[in-house]
Order: sequence, then structure tokens, then C-alpha cells
Amino acid sequence: MVLKLDPQARAHAVARRVMMVLPRSFRCNEETIVSNAFQTAHGVDGDANVKAVAESRGLADRLRQAGVEVIAYEEPMGADTPDALFPNNWFASLPDGRLFLFPMQALNRRREVHPEWLRNSGDSAGLTDLRPLVNRSFFLEGTGSMILDHAAKRGYACVSERTSPEAIRVFAEHSGYAITSFEATDEKNQPFYHTNVMMALGVNAVVLCSESIRDSAIRKKISADLRSTGRALVEISQKQVREFAGNMLQVANASGELFWVCSDRAYSSLSTDQKTVLQVGAEFITAPLSTIETLGGGSARCMLGELF
Repeated sequence: MVLKLDPQARAHAVARRVMMVLPRSFRCNEETIVSNAFQTAHGVDGDANVKAVAESRGLADRLRQAGVEVIAYEEPMGADTPDALFPNNWFASLPDGRLFLFPMQALNRRREVHPEWLRNSGDSAGLTDLRPLVNRSFFLEGTGSMILDHAAKRGYACVSERTSPEAIRVFAEHSGYAITSFEATDEKNQPFYHTNVMMALGVNAVVLCSESIRDSAIRKKISADLRSTGRALVEISQKQVREFAGNMLQVANASGELFWVCSDRAYSSLSTDQKTVLQVGAEFITAPLSTIETLGGGSARCMLGELF
């Protein structure tokens, strides 16, 4: 089905505010490294948390310089939540004002959830709490697990230990979004822990590592669905996924100017042709995030929770 979404409608689905969390206990999370092939336990000299704070502040500064509103919180003292700087996994904000809280797999990640931060940020209407799904071992980690196309009321999710088909169905029922689930694996045939390492959605373009989608029929369907919305499809390779080229987010400032947010490493991995397509109607905001990428196994998109 051809949706022919109006660019203005797609632009309405881009957040102009984001939440960030400054860490106090950042390290390689021992509870998540089993399922996150992007994490490594070593490779950073010095105080990892000090470096992660500096990288987080640097990204926040660059966003603010571009006019993007950033609401920053600090990981509470004594929380011992090493992945607190990845808030997009515990909540999602929809353009119509609804909010969702999600069931995360790791026990220490479940302590990251702070619904009061959403109320303080002015987003508290229509809260749906899906966290009780953990009692049935059903997991769904927010906009890490799902790429949401708010304009089309669609979503995409690669199934993994952290993204359960049952939880996807529950979210779809509550949200009204049609979620396409699929299997996607890295170059070693290991499932991606989150969909947002291999896919990113913008107003005029979408980034996708289609070669990672195992079922050829689903691969063709997803590519066709994305093209039907009027977006250009930018294919990235498995090597580029490893450089976090898929882990970017499009945001807007108060004037409606669009920006792709990614790490320096991700930006450097993109070809000139890929950058040209992505820069149609948008610019890049980049920042060095090597400590967070190495020990945390996530990058810029994981650090930004959209607030509509």
C-alpha cells in the first residue's frame, strides 16, 4: 500500500525535545554484555564514568547549540545503574501525548525507570505501564527494540532476547501501531540486541541494513513499506552497523530545522553518497562517544529519549 505521506506530516513526527541522563556509575554492564555484541569489557583507560559524563555533556552541548531542547537529569546517587545514560529503553513518548514504560531484561536496568522525570518534563498524559510483562519473561526495550514511524503509525522490531514477540503484540494493541517483527543478525549470525543499531528513520530518508534481515520476503516487504512513505532508502553494510552508523536519531529544533544526531565514529563510516542523501533537508550533529560506545555498546540514538 502506498501511503504517500506528506513531508509536513512526517516532520510533525520528529521530536524537538530530548531527555538525556548523566551517569554516575557508568561501566561495562555485566548483566547486558551477554546479549550485546557491541559491548567490550575493556579498551578504555582511566575513569570510565568521568569520560562518559564528558561525552554526554559534549553531545548535549552540541544539540543545544543547534537549538534542540535538551532536558538532562543525573543518575541518582547510589543507584548503581551502569546503563542509565540510555533512557530511550525504558520509555517512549508518542506525538499524541501518550507515554509508555517498558519491561527491560536486565535487573539493574529496571532500576533506571523514573516516571517522575516524565511528569517534570511535562509529559504525563496517557501513561501505559508495560513493565508487568517481565513477570512472564516478555521484554521490550522501548525505542531500542522498536523503530517507530509515528506519521505512518507503523513500527519495526527485530526479535531478540530483549525484544519478545508477545511484548510487541501488547504494545501494538495499546498504541494502535502496526509493528513488523523480523529476525536480523550480524556478520557472525548473532541476533542484534536492538533494532536501532541497524535502522534509523527520518523525515526524508531511512537508514537500513537490509542484508541483516534473514527472511528475503520480509526484507523486500520492509524496504517496500519504507519506500511507500516517500522516504529515500539509505542502505548501510554490516561493517557500518558495527561503526554505529545505524544508531542515529533525527530531531528538530524550535525553528523546525532537522538534524541527524550520531557519533563521530558513525559519521566517519558513511560514504559521501550516503551523506548526500541523508542531508536532504537535514544537517548532522556529531560528537565523540568512544567510551560510551566501547563499554556501553550503544551510541547517540541510545542516549536520547524523545519528548513530544
